[in-house]
Amino acid sequence: MKKSLLPLSIIIIMIIFILSGCSTEVDRLKKENSNLKARIEELERTSSLNDDSNILISRKNNQPIIYDENDISISFNKCTYIEGASDIRFVFDIENNSDKIINMRCDNVIVDDMHTRMLFPESQYKSNENVSSNYYIELENLQKGNVENFNKITFTINLSDEENTFRIEKHIEILREVFENQK
Repeated sequence: MKKSLLPLSIIIIMIIFILSGCSTEVDRLKKENSNLKARIEELERTSSLNDDSNILISRKNNQPIIYDENDISISFNKCTYIEGASDIRFVFDIENNSDKIINMRCDNVIVDDMHTRMLFPESQYKSNENVSSNYYIELENLQKGNVENFNKITFTINLSDEENTFRIEKHIEILREVFENQK
């Protein structure tokens, strides 16, 4: 009888050892997952500050500065949209404290996978002009492309002055959650 208990006790000890090892591995994976989530949140929160040309506008980063140099500041203020009932509207705050006229143009507009364009995609801003400026994607274009219930919008902002002494290109991605956050 003692001989049969010995292998059984060894098996039980091995099972306990294996299970305790699995628990340790599960804890390690949970910690690793938690660290990754924290890193993703940090990258999302600071993406517009750390990346010169790509700006993600999300719930956590819903009013980023697009450009702030040479006495010119452009920031994203808000966006509005009522599904199936309105154009998409983007509002940018423009502060041109330079002595130059600047041009801002929105190109390469994509709503989900549909290529479209902004209504009046380009505007000029005079020297010492501080304004809120609106850019639109027409509802009719969303309806034609069947993307009224979109997930994201991407476009490129091109900034320049009249003499072309500077040219800046920014790639913007706006998540749908931002519209829900700014109703």
